[in-house]
Amino acid sequence: MTNILVLESAALFKQRRITCLGHFLKKRRRYTSQTLFKNWREVMVMASKYTNRPGLSRADTGIRKVASTFGKAAFLTHAQKADGMRAVESDTERFVANILGFEPSVRSFAPQPFTVDLIAGTILHTPEQRAAARAKHDGITGPKFYTPDFALSMSDGTREAIEVKLDAYLGDSGYDERLSTASQILWSHGYKFSKVVFPNYWQHPLRVNVPLIHQARMRNDLCPSEATFELIEQMFKAGAQTASDYCAGMSIAPRMLPVLVAFGALEIDIVNFQIRGDAPAKPAYGGLDHLEVVRRLTR
Repeated sequence: MTNILVLESAALFKQRRITCLGHFLKKRRRYTSQTLFKNWREVMVMASKYTNRPGLSRADTGIRKVASTFGKAAFLTHAQKADGMRAVESDTERFVANILGFEPSVRSFAPQPFTVDLIAGTILHTPEQRAAARAKHDGITGPKFYTPDFALSMSDGTREAIEVKLDAYLGDSGYDERLSTASQILWSHGYKFSKVVFPNYWQHPLRVNVPLIHQARMRNDLCPSEATFELIEQMFKAGAQTASDYCAGMSIAPRMLPVLVAFGALEIDIVNFQIRGDAPAKPAYGGLDHLEVVRRLTR
């Protein structure tokens, strides 16, 4: 009898434990689903805030945003001619932006400046105009828009739009057709159009020289004195031919060569030679023609 009561008590206890466990799991499932839903909404709100880059709004000023979210790399550069910090679309464009910053014939420039409406033949200057044109051309096949990489204001008063490409890939026939149509529309609005082809080879002199000159141009405190210009001219007359000859004659380290080139004291062909001791050099006499690079890269 005792054994039967013990077995019945054990069975009743087991049944009650199962019932209680069922209520607990049911309540927990309800609580977990509510919590997950609440947390999911919070995650979505946080994600929308995280994926946007409000801090880059002052730098990413083009009509087509190139780094509006964290999912895309931000390539930043600084140039007084572009009114400070600016975001560009690629590392190649950053090289070209640095060149435009020190090229003497460029007065100012802007990345992603406007969009060319290839169908209507107009230039769109605001995102609202672009959105309206996109809605208007909905359903039309073929190329509709083109946005140049940079717009330039030249020192002679002319305006120019440029497209930047790597020499490893210049585009296909469809791409060339779009550029041809855009070029004609830009010309009718007073813009010259050109394609700037930058070298892809990692040891090309431009990939080494451009960052050096870009940094040197920011150091106005290192601008060479009148005596330095006169000394360089004297060394040239004495037979100096390479950058190391001038460094030895002035008792300066080769790391100062970019400063001499950037401020027109020394002339080196920065497209064909790296700025180093064995590079052919001569006096620049204060001129900056050796920093005119974009025309040499135009195709």
